[in-house]
This record gives sequence, structure tokens and C-alpha cells, in this order.
Amino acid sequence: MRIFVVGAVYGHWGNFHPSDLWNEAGPQIGGGETAMVKCAEALAARGHEVVVFANMQPCHWHGVDYLPLSLYEAMATTMEHHVTVSWDRPDMLRYNLRSKARVCAYQLNHAYVGVLDYVIDRYFCPSEWHARRYQKEVTPEATASKFRPRMTNAVDMKRYKSTGQKRNPYGVVWSSSPDRGLHHLLAAWPEIKRAQPKAVLHVFYDMQKWFDVVDYNKTLGRILSTTALADMLRERIKETEHMDVHLYGGVSQVRLAREQMQNTVGVASLDVVAPTEGFGMTMLEYLAAGLSPIAGAIDAFPELWANCATLLTPPQSPEAMRLAVLAGFKDGKRAQSEGPRRARQFSWDAMGRAWE
Repeated sequence: MRIFVVGAVYGHWGNFHPSDLWNEAGPQIGGGETAMVKCAEALAARGHEVVVFANMQPCHWHGVDYLPLSLYEAMATTMEHHVTVSWDRPDMLRYNLRSKARVCAYQLNHAYVGVLDYVIDRYFCPSEWHARRYQKEVTPEATASKFRPRMTNAVDMKRYKSTGQKRNPYGVVWSSSPDRGLHHLLAAWPEIKRAQPKAVLHVFYDMQKWFDVVDYNKTLGRILSTTALADMLRERIKETEHMDVHLYGGVSQVRLAREQMQNTVGVASLDVVAPTEGFGMTMLEYLAAGLSPIAGAIDAFPELWANCATLLTPPQSPEAMRLAVLAGFKDGKRAQSEGPRRARQFSWDAMGRAWE
């Protein structure tokens, strides 16, 4: 088949190259962009002709042609192809496309269908929770029978091959978006340090982009739903400045996997200001890395991760967080053995077969 993929909303992480997913010194690349690239590669590996239109560097990589987004309309409406896939932008399927099937693949949580349901054949989404929420709250116009849950997320286990480096038995990683409860972990960190003085926290995420948006809107007199959260997080960062809390900013996925595998506990999204976690790629990465995962009982997490992670009801008290992290240290050996086995169930090859 010839498959056109349009990544219409992506560009937050800059004009990256698909090879940056394997570039040690590459930029941080978000889950939506990663899923789009890896699903395209999985289909190309199965012998299909795949063209991606996105705000990326034009190239041919791993069997996929990446073209500028500006070429999408002209090519999709004049060049015969079998399937058009839009990531998170149903409106990109409104054209008189030369395809036999149209798919809207969701990674985010706010793409509205409106009157376009009649031209869309399938909705691929991360989880059952995500599908239910879209049908009830976001796009009630969408036909429920067209939804296919658990069709957009997987993990590349090649990134998690053992390097032979020793783990820190008291190392904690946070590599989730900081607006999803990092302040809860930092509020508990002084108590965690008192209980286990060897505890070290490593935070991997480019949170400055978020702070910049909040601060810019302040200059315009606008208060966002996350403004108070951003200010609180900055206070927590100052309070824990000399408590073995290390902030690295955004790093490449290769480095992130290596760093995750050198620690024992992984803490992900603990709280959200709006429905956000349709899947939780960070949780899957923690399993692949053999970390003992801790997160909030939020959104799709109970559906997907309840049987392999510690899920705490938000807002978590510092004491509950302290106990969970200390228990995670003790759980290290089991997590290192069982986590990767569970993660292998989510492979991009399996995702390619499901899409096909």
C-alpha cells in the first residue's frame, strides 16, 4: 500500500531529523512525534510505501520519505494512495483526498471532529479510557464503532539493551512532563532524604519551554490554568536545591534510556490539571528500563498500569510519596526482572501489524 501520514500539529520540539531518535546528542523529542515516526517505520518495514508530511527535516530514513508539510495538500489531492493518516488533526482529512481510507490517529487529548466524522473511517487512539473520553466529552459526533484503542504507542526495546553499568539502588528518575505533579515529588523529597540519605533524584525534561509560556502570558496579564503550578514548582526546586536533586533539561532518547537504566525507581505523572494521560509513554519506558514505577491513579493509568506499578490517588501527601519511594527501592530486583518482560508486549513491530 501507499500510505500518506500527515503530522499536522507537531513542531513543539523543533525541526528534528528522524535519526535524532538514535542520536546521543540529539534533542528531546516528544511522544507524539516519536509515535508518528515509529508507526511509519513499522509500516515501511512491512513493505509499504510510506510518506510523512511534517515539520521535520526532509529526508528518506528507514524506508520512509519525510516531506515538508506544505506539500501535503497538493500531493494528497492529486497522487493516488491507499490510506491517509492524520495525527491529531481531523481537519487535515477534509480535502478531496485520493485515498481509499482515512484514519485519524490520536496522541493528544483535544482534537475535535465536528462535522468531519462522515469522511473518517477509523480513529486510532492510545487506550480505552481515551476512546471513552473522546466519545463522551470531546467529540460526541464521532461514531463509537470506528474507534480502535491501544493503537498508537509502543517502545523500542533496542534502546534498553544492558550496558553493564551498575544501578544506583537509591536513584530516582522523573522524565514525565513537570506540570503533571513533579511538585508533589519535590514536596516529599526532604522526607525521603531523611529516611534514606543516599537517595538521589534525576529530572529529565525541558521544562523551560513551559515556564516561558507561563511567563510570557503573565506579561500580557493572562493567568493560565498552569500558572500557579509553574510558580509552585519553581519554589519547590529552590527548596530542594542542595538535596541531591539534579535537573538536566531535555535530553535525547538514547541518553534518557541509559540514565533510566542506572537507577531503581521511576516516578511519572502524579496529578493533572486536565485530562492528559491517554497512555503514559513514560510508564512504558520505566518498565523497559527495569525501574519500579510510581504514578498517580489518573486518566488511563488504572486501565494500563495498575497491575505493574504503584498508583497513588492525587493529591499525594508527602508521607504517601515517601513510603512509595522507599518501597520502590526494596522492589528494585523484581522490577528489573519483570518490567522489561512486560514492556516487550508493546513493540513497534506489533503496532505495525495491528495498523496493517
